[in-house]
Amino acid sequence: MKEVISVVLLCFGLAYNLAVLADSTDDAAPSGRIIEGKSVITPKYPYMLSLHVNGIHTCGALVVTASAALTSGFCAEQIYIYKDLSKFTLVGGSHLRGAGAKFRVIKITFHSGFVRDLWPYASDYNIAVLNVPTNAFRGYQYIGPIGINSNPIPVNTPCFVLGWGRGYGDRYADYLQYLDVTVITQATCTRLWTKLINQKVTPATICAMATGASGCPGDEGGPLVCGGKLAGIVSFVDLRCAKLMPIGFTRISEPSVRDFIKRFALI
Repeated sequence: MKEVISVVLLCFGLAYNLAVLADSTDDAAPSGRIIEGKSVITPKYPYMLSLHVNGIHTCGALVVTASAALTSGFCAEQIYIYKDLSKFTLVGGSHLRGAGAKFRVIKITFHSGFVRDLWPYASDYNIAVLNVPTNAFRGYQYIGPIGINSNPIPVNTPCFVLGWGRGYGDRYADYLQYLDVTVITQATCTRLWTKLINQKVTPATICAMATGASGCPGDEGGPLVCGGKLAGIVSFVDLRCAKLMPIGFTRISEPSVRDFIKRFALI
């Protein structure tokens, strides 16, 4: 049995008005596209998951506790189309078409600032917590949580992004893709995105760019990793996969984002 619950919570003085879609039981149970990335394997990145919706790889997701993962709100908002949590599965393993471990999603919680149905624009606070059965991620050799970065990331910091990216042609990569990026200023990110589609770049956003490479539609939900910790979640990319456009991420260190993760991922 599924139920939709609207709750209001106070956490650290912040009000949350959250849409929570949860399964009443707790028993076990568009496509990653980094363009010009390089293939890697998951033992080095055990936190990386593929979010499948209705049996199809849709976005990236990140293990952050034994019972919770993060993705973008955009990736999870299909729950409002299907209205059925059984359509949502998290899959481990670096090979997109391999037989990785599968985990049933039992609850989806969106940040109160997330606004759905804004495509081609991305909402601010573009993040969701995906809960799986208690401790479901434990006991696997190559699945484990990534640490959370609570501090602002300075401009020019080297980081990387992961996703099942597109190389040449229009086919998803068989193996997980890795892309080195560098954090850029808010001013530069705003200038480039304002010229293109007037995508808002807010204090809850962190942007990064690569040299001769970029993200593509469907990379949403993947991680920005800086210093070995999660600093952002892919929020928006250029629809044309343009190599000279920055990737926008939901900033993990933004106070209400950090409090949201603490409250609903139980970190």
